[in-house]
Amino acid sequence: MLLDNKAEDKTIFNLAGVAAYGSDDFAQAEKWLKLAEEHGSLNRVGQNCLDDVADARERFSKEQKIRE
Repeated sequence: MLLDNKAEDKTIFNLAGVAAYGSDDFAQAEKWLKLAEEHGSLNRVGQNCLDDVADARERFSKEQKIRE
């Protein structure tokens, strides 16, 4: 909701990205974390998530195949 309404506080991008990462929504995580990086609001946790997003996406894909 804050993102939809164009919140002025750019730290919201980092928070949204970390939350998306934790929810296994890696496409959204990458989108929000890159925006946080562009706006200078990416913190250490966000950077760790951004660094791992490609590998996490691959691990999650393998996990989903096992569940099928």
